[in-house]
Amino acid sequence: MMVEVREVWRQRAGGGVAGLAMSLDGGLALLAGADGFLHLLDGGGEPIWSAQMESEVAALGISSSGDFAAAGLRSGSAVLFDRSGKLLWRQELKEPITALALCHTGRYMLVGTEAGGIHFLNCASGRVVWSRRAEGPIRDAAVSSAANYVVAGSDDSSLYFMDNYSTNYGGKLLWSHKLRGNRGCGGLGRRLLHRRDLL
Repeated sequence: MMVEVREVWRQRAGGGVAGLAMSLDGGLALLAGADGFLHLLDGGGEPIWSAQMESEVAALGISSSGDFAAAGLRSGSAVLFDRSGKLLWRQELKEPITALALCHTGRYMLVGTEAGGIHFLNCASGRVVWSRRAEGPIRDAAVSSAANYVVAGSDDSSLYFMDNYSTNYGGKLLWSHKLRGNRGCGGLGRRLLHRRDLL
C-alpha cells in the first residue's frame, strides 16, 4: 500500500545535517549542523534557539517532553540545555563522545565514547554516577524509560546490558552478547529495554 508523504517544513543546517533528534510528540526537533551549531526547532521548523558548540557534534538526545536537549561532542564534552536554550551544565569526559541517550524524563543520560567508556550521568547536576568500560568504541546507547536498565553497543560486536539500580546505581552488568557484524544496539537494544520495562 502506498502512503502519501507531504513535506511540512524544511530547514537548512550549516555544512549539512550532522544529527537529529525529536521529542515524543514531534513538536520539537533538535538539529546539529556540520558547522558546529545546535538548533532547537518548533513544530513549524522555526528555530527556538541556536548555540555554537566547541567542536563537532557526534550524538544528540532530547527528552520526551522536549524540556531537555543534550549533545555529545567529539571534544569529549557532554552538554545539557533546557527548552529555552540555557546551558545547564557541561561535563568533560576527556574522550571523544560517540553515542548519547536520554531517559524518558530527561533525568538521566547515558554517554558512550571512542575509548569504550560507558558513563551514566545525573542530569540534575551533570555528575557521573557510574562508569564502565567496553572492549571497543561505543556506537549506540539506549536508556529505558524509567532509567532502570541501559544498553550499549560496541565495535567489539557486543551488546552490554546493565541493571542501573543494582549495587546503589552501580551499573551492574547483567549480560553481554556478541553479535555477528552488528556494532551498535540500535533498534534491537531499544526493543530489549522495552521488554525489560514490562518485567
